Amino acid sequence: MDDAGLRDQLREFADAGYSAIEIQPCMSALTNADLAEDPRIRAVGDATFLERLRTAACTAQELGLHWDITLGSGWSTGGVGIDDDGARQLIAAELTLEGPSSYSGALPSPEPPAWIEGTNRVLLAIDGFDEELRLVSVLGAEVANESENPPATLGDIVELTDQVQDGTLSWEVPAGAHRVFAIYENRTLHFPAGGAYPGAIANAGVTPSLGPVDSAGLQISVARRQVNDGDIYFLFNESYEERSEQLRIEDAFTDVNVFDPETGQSVAAELEGDVVTVALSGARGTVLWVTRPPPTAKASP
Repeated sequence: MDDAGLRDQLREFADAGYSAIEIQPCMSALTNADLAEDPRIRAVGDATFLERLRTAACTAQELGLHWDITLGSGWSTGGVGIDDDGARQLIAAELTLEGPSSYSGALPSPEPPAWIEGTNRVLLAIDGFDEELRLVSVLGAEVANESENPPATLGDIVELTDQVQDGTLSWEVPAGAHRVFAIYENRTLHFPAGGAYPGAIANAGVTPSLGPVDSAGLQISVARRQVNDGDIYFLFNESYEERSEQLRIEDAFTDVNVFDPETGQSVAAELEGDVVTVALSGARGTVLWVTRPPPTAKASP
């Protein structure tokens, strides 16, 4: 779509009485024929895409339309160039040993988790099971009660990682049934389904989820609109995977009020310079209004 087409579509929204739009670049509704006919579809993040985004934003402002944009393309949030730095997971395998005995043998290997097949049945987004496993920890525990309905009741947990060498566990197993848990880390091989990034689909990985990420790694829609009593920012974390505990608002106002519009309760915020740090509940769908009083008009001399 060119600039003229964008302006025409936005004008149709405004003429139909819409007050706001959301820009969500993805290609889930497109066919292979559509993609082959117009390679510009797979252009999220390049210079041309940013030019079109600017056109859409400026036109929406001219027409009085509020607008927001989903940071990222497709589901879940990701981007090109993430590769091995993308989302990773912890996955466990277990082994039951009877004691007293001396065990010297291979650690159990994990099986592909059921969620891979389940997810791909609904939306093709997982590129198989990553066989490059990194051992994180090995734990052992006595099986105190093996009930018919899992999980079993376990006794005290013992650390066995230092008794593993080259994938072989050597352990003097105490009397009774004991369970060994080998915990590994690997890549989820999760890519943004429907992502309109340049290049092959698998080139774009999903953002990491085992550690903190900044706001660019979260799928957050941000809309800004002018009101009589100041500026309002609406922030919505719509990611199923990422949980936000803090939000940084840069270039913030020196006089700022932050509260949850659903409860009306104030939200904790710390101001340092022009950066506000807001403590969030971490739940999906966090919403905040950030307001400031309008500037006081100066009296005419």
